[in-house]
Amino acid sequence: MSFSMERNYERFTVFDFETTGFGERALITEIGAVKVEHGEFIGEFSTLVDPLCPIPRQVQLLTGITDEMVCGAPTISRVLPDFLDFIEEDPIIAHNASFDCAFLYREARRLGRSVPNPVVDTVRLARKVWPGLPTYKLAYLTDYHGIAQDRAHRAASDAVATAKLYLMMHT
Repeated sequence: MSFSMERNYERFTVFDFETTGFGERALITEIGAVKVEHGEFIGEFSTLVDPLCPIPRQVQLLTGITDEMVCGAPTISRVLPDFLDFIEEDPIIAHNASFDCAFLYREARRLGRSVPNPVVDTVRLARKVWPGLPTYKLAYLTDYHGIAQDRAHRAASDAVATAKLYLMMHT
């Protein structure tokens, strides 16, 4: 995966995944994304995803996403093509992008698709733009910069917060 340190994309898609955990066995439970053009939010993609397995209790407590919530939601095989259509060829931006992109690339490969989009990691970018902060976790950065976030650890909310951080770093 190659990361771009570009800070002035005029159109881009910011995304976030919630998952059943970490590692190769973890699965996506929620996708949230926003499309931004010239600093304006022009589109949103948000869906729960049925991982077809139980969500660990500690993950349920962190995200608020329960087995009952994802029961009947589309599987990743059904929803990923729509998500790839949403991001188009835009640069994709994520907070701690290596985590989210690992899931994205793995699932795209399973479907015979690729994701050649440039990737920007807002953690890496924030370290350059705001050096010396005690942490670069999304919750800290949003609080530090006064960005309201109503549902931390939910994909759509985290994507919007990440987009706002990127826009702050862009100016």
